[in-house]
Amino acid sequence: MYAQRLTTLTAVILVAALAVIAFASPVSALSHHSTRHVRELSTKLEAIRERMRERDESWMKRHKLDYPPHKTFKQREWFYYIHRPQGSCPFLESFGDKWLCYADRFATYSDCLIYSFGTRDLKATKDFEFELNKIAPNCEFHLFDPTLEDNTVSELVDALPSNFHFHSWGLGPPLSTKITAFKTLGETVDAVGHGGRRIHDLKVDIEGSEWTALLSGLKEVMARGTRVDELHVEVHMSRHMMPQSPSWEQVALKMFDGISDLGFIMFHSEANPHRPAEVFEISWIHQDAMEDAVNFS
Repeated sequence: MYAQRLTTLTAVILVAALAVIAFASPVSALSHHSTRHVRELSTKLEAIRERMRERDESWMKRHKLDYPPHKTFKQREWFYYIHRPQGSCPFLESFGDKWLCYADRFATYSDCLIYSFGTRDLKATKDFEFELNKIAPNCEFHLFDPTLEDNTVSELVDALPSNFHFHSWGLGPPLSTKITAFKTLGETVDAVGHGGRRIHDLKVDIEGSEWTALLSGLKEVMARGTRVDELHVEVHMSRHMMPQSPSWEQVALKMFDGISDLGFIMFHSEANPHRPAEVFEISWIHQDAMEDAVNFS
């Protein structure tokens, strides 16, 4: 949020500076007056940056995400990563609390595969998977959740369309030792017989286990040649839902950097309205898939 404000204010100040230069005396490329004015604008910009840093620190302290004063600006990089998408998608469409890039392209796929880890219940499934199925009836949906009660599973399975399949294991290794039924992403691909197929969309909402299971799973399947196009993750930044070693800040940066290193571009991020200080909905698209999406448009 603060980074976006800073970007806007920077643009305003730069436009003002260019206007001063453009209307300066034609005899001189840059008059003494305009030089002084640009210098003043630069000073104001630095003051704005400092205020943004102060607001950032204040926000983090209020939400118990504070760092000691001696910590550097660089060490808060994870916070800015969440609030600054790396790329933009001109055609965003929401399905529940997940955002897809060029969602209409899913209607053109004849062999489409969608994985959804963290089903929760029928209502949540209707918000995302059922809505996406309306425009992507040729897609094969696979839902995974080891935490559902038997009656919830029965209700869910009875309501699933014929192109939906439910599996009672989760994505692991999990953060919590209470989750015993889990497979890695590679083991999951093998278990459902999808070796060599492309995963067009991967949704992950697994209550903190993203820190232990997501990056390793992506590396596992992509090293075997499995392409993952789009990624939607509910990221839990509260300390009790993150590994504490080597430090929770480094854990966050490792996952974000690792996802980027695999070729994914974060194109959308927003705070979860129920827990805005701790939970974020983040969407990535792989650079190869972005090329396909652009060509589709």
